[in-house]
Amino acid sequence: MQIKRIILENIRSYIHEQIEFPLGSVLLHGHVGSGKSTILYALDFALFGIQRSEGVQGDALLRSGAEKGSVEVHFVVDQKDIIIKRTIRLGAKSAVQESGFLTLNGTKKEGTALELKQAILELLAYPQDLLTKSKGLLYRYTVYTPQEEMKSILLGDKDVRLDTLRKIFGIDRYHRVHHNGRLFVGHLKSKKKEFLGMIYDLEDKRLDFIQLETQKKNLEQELDTLISLFTQLQMDVLNARKNLEGLEKTRQVYNEMKGELAVLNVSIHESNSRLSFLESTCVKLEKEIKEFGAFDPIENIDILEPKKVILQKELDLAFSKEKDFLLQLHDLKIKKEHSESAKKDLLHLSKCPTCKQLVREDYKLEFCVAQDAFVQEFLQKIKRVEREYSEHSIYLAQLKENHNTLLTALQKSESYFLKQKHVNEKRIQYESYTLDIVSLKEKLLLLISKKDNLTKSLSDIQTLDKEYLIAKENLDKVLTREKEILVERARCSSHLDQLIARLMLLQTEITKKEGISGKIKDLEVLQTFFEEYFFNLLTVMEKQIMTRIYHEFNTFFMDWFSRLVDNDHLKVKLDLEFTPIITQNGYDLPYTYLSGGEKTACALAYRLALNQVINTLISRVKTKDLLILDEPTDGFSYEQLDRLRDVLKELGVKQLIIVSHEPKIESFVDCVIRLEKNGHVSRVIR
Repeated sequence: MQIKRIILENIRSYIHEQIEFPLGSVLLHGHVGSGKSTILYALDFALFGIQRSEGVQGDALLRSGAEKGSVEVHFVVDQKDIIIKRTIRLGAKSAVQESGFLTLNGTKKEGTALELKQAILELLAYPQDLLTKSKGLLYRYTVYTPQEEMKSILLGDKDVRLDTLRKIFGIDRYHRVHHNGRLFVGHLKSKKKEFLGMIYDLEDKRLDFIQLETQKKNLEQELDTLISLFTQLQMDVLNARKNLEGLEKTRQVYNEMKGELAVLNVSIHESNSRLSFLESTCVKLEKEIKEFGAFDPIENIDILEPKKVILQKELDLAFSKEKDFLLQLHDLKIKKEHSESAKKDLLHLSKCPTCKQLVREDYKLEFCVAQDAFVQEFLQKIKRVEREYSEHSIYLAQLKENHNTLLTALQKSESYFLKQKHVNEKRIQYESYTLDIVSLKEKLLLLISKKDNLTKSLSDIQTLDKEYLIAKENLDKVLTREKEILVERARCSSHLDQLIARLMLLQTEITKKEGISGKIKDLEVLQTFFEEYFFNLLTVMEKQIMTRIYHEFNTFFMDWFSRLVDNDHLKVKLDLEFTPIITQNGYDLPYTYLSGGEKTACALAYRLALNQVINTLISRVKTKDLLILDEPTDGFSYEQLDRLRDVLKELGVKQLIIVSHEPKIESFVDCVIRLEKNGHVSRVIR
């Protein structure tokens, strides 16, 4: 990993600043409070975000008075150009993170604080279980650790120190596995106890199963007996039914014969009644035929009908002419009355109603003479028409009389022909009835013969009803017994089905409990494995790994300390709890008795040793080429500073960032970034 650029916006004492980081060793130089550590805190925030439990909080990062700030870091991992930017803003109660973005080889992707952290862990090849933990112990102890924090680790509680180291090297997973294993064994014991409670009655179930098997065999034997008896009864029922069916057929024939005899009696009675009716009817018909006498009509109806048509036409013409006479008389009388009325009106008229002139007397006389002439003419015509009408009336009366005479002759002729037709029908009916009488007499003789034969046959089977009743009673007894056996068999079969169902249920329970018993044995095997083998193996593995780490850590720690402190009488080493033990002239010396430079050298040696062990054991991480040292020379003498220069060269990292206000270190590094602070604003001096 190589840091290329950090851009700060409203972060602590910075308003807007861009810091470029080259490869090699870089010194962040400036007076106390100039903003050196702020750059490291900003880098930490950009990579892993705000962590409530450690490091600089959001309120401490955001510049006082600003509502929003951001950190943008450009760096390279495995030849991949990466840009990450996180933003922080002032919330209702405190500063909070906002969504940011990560650019990988020019591809930008926005994400939440947690998503960005996960992406960084993947890029740096850090374990993903650090996602929900602290901001990354690996980064804190391989790349950047504040010097004072390292001193507090050295002097802190040993259990906290061991727990921290376990987390760094991933050894705490053995403790978690051991703890989870104990929980699992506890669960096994609880499950075993639960299973034992589920099979406490297994032997009782087995005894119940044997008893039910015995009952089942007894019921099966009883059912076999009932089935055999039922089969025999079915044969008896079949024979009884055949006997009864034979008698029923005989009774059916008997009933049919009785019915046939009744039908014969009815037929004989009906035939006698019909014969009597036909004979009496024939007597009446014969009498009516004799009483009818033949007579000749005046004229045949075929001659009278044409005469009737001609006479009717003449009569219609006469009626029409009579109507014409009446119309002429009416018209003439109206004209006559009109002339008389005009004459009368003119005689009393003195002035013309139209022109209002006086009517002359000579005109009146002339007009009256003309009207009298008209009246006389009309009277003559009326007399002539009345005379002709009178003559026509006599002619019309003669036509009517002739028509009535013709109608009477037609009626007499039609009556004769109808009566003759009726008599002919009587003769035909008489002949038909005579034939029916002969046929009925023959039928009566045949019916009487059949009746005699049936009466004789019926007298031969008088004992049939008694035999039928005995056979029916026998069938009812056999059917009743069959039904009883059937009910008993159904009861036995139902009881057997219930027993089989209970046996199946019991067998299922026994099988299930036997399976649980097998599971108990499996649980016991698992419990034995964990308690006698697995936990011991975990302990051994953890001790072996911790021993290896201890030996390498102790070797590196002693080596780095000896390089930083030139004192053959002062030695350091680590105890098994990774606590530094200081000896001088063979005597243990408390850490607090060391000088300031010796304390710093001890903390720096511990820091470098830890970095070297982590990079050796955890080879996959991508931060081996980056090391940040925060005030590593506090209290160092000039000789120790010279020794530090040799140590830094021996480290061999591609990018080394040192935070210090020691001027001499400027000669140790490849590049110096100078910082100053004026008016609460930090900036890079260019």
